[in-house]
Amino acid sequence: MAKLTGIHLQSQHVKQITIASRTLLAAQNLASRLGGVAIPWEGLDAALAAADIVVTATGASEPVLSRARVEDAMRPRRSRPLFIIDIAVPRDVEVAAGNLDQVFLYNIDDLRTIVQDNLARRGAELARAEAIVDEEVARFAAWMQSREIVPTVVALRQRFETIRRAELERLEPKLAGLPPEARARIDEVTRLIVEKLLLTPTEQLKSVSDEAMIVAYSDALNRLFSLAQDKDKDEGTVASEEESEVSS
Repeated sequence: MAKLTGIHLQSQHVKQITIASRTLLAAQNLASRLGGVAIPWEGLDAALAAADIVVTATGASEPVLSRARVEDAMRPRRSRPLFIIDIAVPRDVEVAAGNLDQVFLYNIDDLRTIVQDNLARRGAELARAEAIVDEEVARFAAWMQSREIVPTVVALRQRFETIRRAELERLEPKLAGLPPEARARIDEVTRLIVEKLLLTPTEQLKSVSDEAMIVAYSDALNRLFSLAQDKDKDEGTVASEEESEVSS
């Protein structure tokens, strides 16, 4: 537990880690792993006076830090706060030490409460995260389904555009005498009419989320406007052109 705590403190970029143990070799081994400094047990009081955070994790059966010992360590600190985290069981620090001014004592029970509070907050955030994920998945699924209707929408627009251009070509003899500006205006107006006619059907088609309904709408449009036949013709034309290029 002391090693894990030391690793966490190191990850938070503390200035220095000082380790004291009744066995100096044990302190030296842990200090070498954490990049800290090992001191003999006799130097603990001086280390307490200099430290900002003290973590106790011994296997002692009696407290190693009494109220009097902590009080002595606080005298030269000039009201500088001292945080003591007692993670030993049984406790290493007398409970009364936490009553001293500028001494903030936390033990396993306090930490367990903090952990439970954090877990509760994480649980609430998890529920929110899951709701966000579900919402995004639904949006993505709707987007994927809307993509299935896109070829039909494109074919429908091409069908209307083909009809528009064919009618303009049919009326070409009657429009030949018009000035270029008037001809351009006619082209623009007919294009806008087609766009407005297709706007609502296009939006409705893209908003369909039921897969069976998408298939039904696509099939109906293909049959009503012979979209599949137009597509086959276009593909045949492309194939013929490609074949001509290869032959030439």
